[in-house]
Amino acid sequence: MSKKTIVVVGAGQGLGNHIAERFAKEDFRVVLVARRREALDEYQKEFTEKGCEARVIACDVTDAENVKSAFATIQAEMGAPDVLVYNVGITTPDEQPLTEEDIIRHFKADVLGAYSCINAVTTDEFAEKKGTILLTGGHGCINPYPGYLCLAIDKSAIDVSHAQ
Repeated sequence: MSKKTIVVVGAGQGLGNHIAERFAKEDFRVVLVARRREALDEYQKEFTEKGCEARVIACDVTDAENVKSAFATIQAEMGAPDVLVYNVGITTPDEQPLTEEDIIRHFKADVLGAYSCINAVTTDEFAEKKGTILLTGGHGCINPYPGYLCLAIDKSAIDVSHAQ
């Protein structure tokens, strides 16, 4: 049986890479996805030094065509992933004063990016594998932090754990 694959969109020094490392320890192939190639190269080096294999793909989740291309590459090289983790969230404090344009910029990354990634990963093969989709950050919608209104709104938009 071949290794399972996890794709972590929103790789980074915090939660994203920790999730990926935990799955790597369970013998998953890891694909780290983030915007900045330089950061990804560093993450790949860190994973290699820890004895974990990691593939990296630069992708701007606010660009639906870029997302389609990234997932097409993943699927061509490794087949449909078994797990998608969407860990994107603009976690800097809100701009002051907050404008509609700021809210839209956050929404594109935090929510539309999630939609694009989910849309790209949910193939027939993903369904046959009974693939799993994990969306991070639900705490922000339940207990929002002052100055992080955009993040709270966006995480509320993708938090399905409280849906009835």
